Amino acid sequence: MGQAVVFYCVTSWSTCKKAQAWLDEKGIKYSYYDLLKQPPTAETLKEIAAAAGLTLKGTVNLRSQVFKKMDVDLEKLTDEEVVKLIQENPRIMLRPVLKKGKKAITGYKESTYEEFIL
Repeated sequence: MGQAVVFYCVTSWSTCKKAQAWLDEKGIKYSYYDLLKQPPTAETLKEIAAAAGLTLKGTVNLRSQVFKKMDVDLEKLTDEEVVKLIQENPRIMLRPVLKKGKKAITGYKESTYEEFIL
């Protein structure tokens, strides 16, 4: 497996724990980034969005309880404002994110991970 695998997550989140357990179980080597301890840079967010085929706004989890409590009209924000919002509130980002080379997937589903990694 020539390409580096990068895993972005929030350690305390149950879905992240499941995804990480799957990676460990399969013996996949990866770099781990806890989004709360290491909020993504603007460049990283742009890379993730492009790799996952999303816009920057598309990386925001609209079902996030944190996002729902915010009084924000996402559609009216510029890309720079979206980046700042995610950096200040990393819990609103879709997660986990698994990135390999120039491709990325969000969320966790075992079959999707198998197809993406193996």
